[in-house]
Amino acid sequence: APGTEGTYNLKINMSNSDGINGVTSTSFEVDTTPPKHYFSSDDSGGMVDDGSEVNVSTFWNDSRAGLKFGELYFNGSGGFQQVGSFGFGDVSEDWYNTTVSTDSLNGRNYCWYMKANDEVGNLNDSMGYHCFDVDGEAPIVSVESPSNTTYNFSDIYVNVSTSDVLTSADTVLAQID
Repeated sequence: APGTEGTYNLKINMSNSDGINGVTSTSFEVDTTPPKHYFSSDDSGGMVDDGSEVNVSTFWNDSRAGLKFGELYFNGSGGFQQVGSFGFGDVSEDWYNTTVSTDSLNGRNYCWYMKANDEVGNLNDSMGYHCFDVDGEAPIVSVESPSNTTYNFSDIYVNVSTSDVLTSADTVLAQID
């Protein structure tokens, strides 16, 4: 029996009691390797605004049996759920490109990954997660001083505090009219 992947030829010879010989042959392949992903990415840059579409891409290859189908998983509604599936057609390598919607996903980190099968059922579910943050809330700015009152001196110091759901404040500008 074949022990490794490859193409094998089988030949059968048979003789009956009258000395007549029959010969038949066939070939077959053994494929135990799942498809491979050579490149996967998204265009989020690590952070997107709520309501954005994130383009995701993965390049798959299966040189022996050919690609069959794949599935896209996303944790936008809690745990990972399948949000897309796709057939590759009769090819040994192909890109899968799609989008993930971030509508109403404000203020969290989200991840996606893909799985793919080849024509004989070998599954690759080893792709690592690709993650990005969704930010749709404006930073919070609180004025500590001056307070809403009248002062009897002209040196007034401005003191503010800021917070943001996912990032730190980059710039705080104060304007006094």
